[in-house]
Amino acid sequence: MRWQPNLDDDVVTDADEHQMETDVPDIRETAVADETEHADPAEQHRVPDVDETAAAVARAQEALAEIEARRQADAAREAEEQWQVVRREELARWTEDDRATEQAAVDERDDDRVLEC
Repeated sequence: MRWQPNLDDDVVTDADEHQMETDVPDIRETAVADETEHADPAEQHRVPDVDETAAAVARAQEALAEIEARRQADAAREAEEQWQVVRREELARWTEDDRATEQAAVDERDDDRVLEC
């Protein structure tokens, strides 16, 4: 025979749930503050006024704008550095090609001189 749960025993009424919840002490009443925690009761319930909030928002927006400007400057600097690396490699390749061409011309001239002798 297969086991089946008895769902009638698992029913919790609102009254039972409320009773169980009230049997637990409120953590806010029993908790002890850590030594490193600081609380300023005067500031705890204070709501900043509109001007303070606007000033805080303006400062935050300025900070975000500065962060974005720094990111853009960093990206531009990195792109410039990458371009300089590519440019140096290109100039080095051209210099090597020119040297190889000059060396080939010298070798050909030397070969012609040897053949004349």
